[in-house]
Amino acid sequence: PAPRTELDAAMWVRTPDGDLASAFAGWRVIMAEIPGWRWAARLGSVPPFSWFGALGYRLVARWRFRISAMLGGPQCEDGACRLPE
Repeated sequence: PAPRTELDAAMWVRTPDGDLASAFAGWRVIMAEIPGWRWAARLGSVPPFSWFGALGYRLVARWRFRISAMLGGPQCEDGACRLPE
């Protein structure tokens, strides 16, 4: 559906109607399906929440391997993580 670089940069979600959503829009799709989180999906679709959500998603996606390591997760390099033994 997209070049490899785009697939590596963000998560992709297939919506209930078959469309694809990526990055923060994908998170909104997921939240819309979870009872108790639908309000967050709606809120995340309007400015300024959509702006901050998209910015926050980009920051976490960019630093996800380092964040994971800081939280005790696996050490990851070049998009690959070592599996626990």
